[in-house]
Amino acid sequence: MAALTGAAATLTAVVPGTVPTAAAQSAGGVDTSTALGFTTAPRPTAPPPADPARPQVLRVQPVEGRKVLADVWSPAMNKAVPTFVLLPPSARPAPLLLLLNGVGGGEDHVGWAYHTDYQDFFADKHVLVASPEGGRFSLYTDWQRPDPVLGVNRWHTFLDSELPAALAERLRGTALYLASAPGNPGPDDAAEFGSATLAIGAPTELAADLGTRHMAAALRAGGVPFTYDRYPSGAHTFGLFSRELRDSWRVVGPALGA
Repeated sequence: MAALTGAAATLTAVVPGTVPTAAAQSAGGVDTSTALGFTTAPRPTAPPPADPARPQVLRVQPVEGRKVLADVWSPAMNKAVPTFVLLPPSARPAPLLLLLNGVGGGEDHVGWAYHTDYQDFFADKHVLVASPEGGRFSLYTDWQRPDPVLGVNRWHTFLDSELPAALAERLRGTALYLASAPGNPGPDDAAEFGSATLAIGAPTELAADLGTRHMAAALRAGGVPFTYDRYPSGAHTFGLFSRELRDSWRVVGPALGA
């Protein structure tokens, strides 16, 4: 992910009036192997709701700490989308931050929940963090027509409209943070040197860097406020993404009020 966008939204509660506790997690919910993606079977979701025209949370299963797995119904795609959610420390209204996974949509077990310490990073921050799992190879866009293998892809609609509506009532404002690197390996990638991820990540980050620089230029031309951190090195690894997340918080945190 070369660009991170923070959007603030009002949240009543994922589970009305409750925040899962350690006792509740040990008593039931999502088993560790399923929650962390170590399964080859599709992740089972809750059955369709009585009112399929309304985005809504169908089921919430505890995972660990304040992490839960929520099945969020998408009317646009006519299915439930499993979404990892980090709940805030208390049940009072909290802003919403979306952390999207890579081209595999998290279905390939590559993502924030598997490769970063994001749960520790957000431990003391009053913010609701959601990472949907699904949409492999969709690039989180709305496709013109259903795909015979991948089905209906309406991810822009889901992320921009349906997910916030299911978790919160209105947008309070938007802050934009961009970050990219030229693709050459650097200190942030050190733990992944020599891996297949690095071999693929270097050209991927190079392409992402080009697109991010074009976006930055367009934003400047349009007079749109934004913050852009372009690093001297980085090869599209989660080491780089974790640094971008930490650096982004000086912009995203105040915008969320978290």
